[in-house]
Amino acid sequence: MPERYQILYRGERLEGVSDAQLRRGLAQLFKADDALLDKLLSGRPQLLKRDCDRETASRYREAMARVGAVAILQRMAEPAASDDSAGLRLAEAGTPVLRPEERGTVSAPSVIPPDLEVAAAGTRLADPPAPAPAPPDTSQLSLAEAGERIPNLPGPPAAEVGDSGLSLSPAGTDFSDCRAPEGHPPAVDLSALSLAPEGEPLGPEADRKAAAPPAPDTAHLSLAPEPPEA
Repeated sequence: MPERYQILYRGERLEGVSDAQLRRGLAQLFKADDALLDKLLSGRPQLLKRDCDRETASRYREAMARVGAVAILQRMAEPAASDDSAGLRLAEAGTPVLRPEERGTVSAPSVIPPDLEVAAAGTRLADPPAPAPAPPDTSQLSLAEAGERIPNLPGPPAAEVGDSGLSLSPAGTDFSDCRAPEGHPPAVDLSALSLAPEGEPLGPEADRKAAAPPAPDTAHLSLAPEPPEA
């Protein structure tokens, strides 16, 4: 039987490799976070790979050596040979696993059959659909020619326009005589008005001087005493 190995690591590094270089290399090799790196570098043996052949174990050791780590290859113990005197044997295919007294009993469920019956072959499962209504009688209808007006539809009465007082002007006639006459400003009597001299106040003096507002009532107010000096 070929030898099988397991790979261990307990935080050892190659000569000339610093702690920072070793930690950075292990993080890249195993894609490890800080918690896993602390566990690998704790000094206690950590199992990295179990039950692999010598070639796989050697590849692990070389990969760890490239980042400055010293891997431990440990040969696994061979499994103990089976003891035929233990009273165990393999049963033949199809042999019942349990003895009759070890098997549980399964009671058949009580099922009440529904009140159903089987119809004869060819019996419809649903009522037939109602017959379609008869098509309408169109014998009294006929198709008119394209563009023909339907005589039985009344049209709107034509509007009557009184044009007895209208006439057409000759070609090139100017329509300026149709414009509304220009308005004239109304006559306003300004004889009672005069201009005051420049700087003259407007309006009576009584209207220009507003009464001063009354002084506020401060009888209910008082000054607080000054705080003592510290």
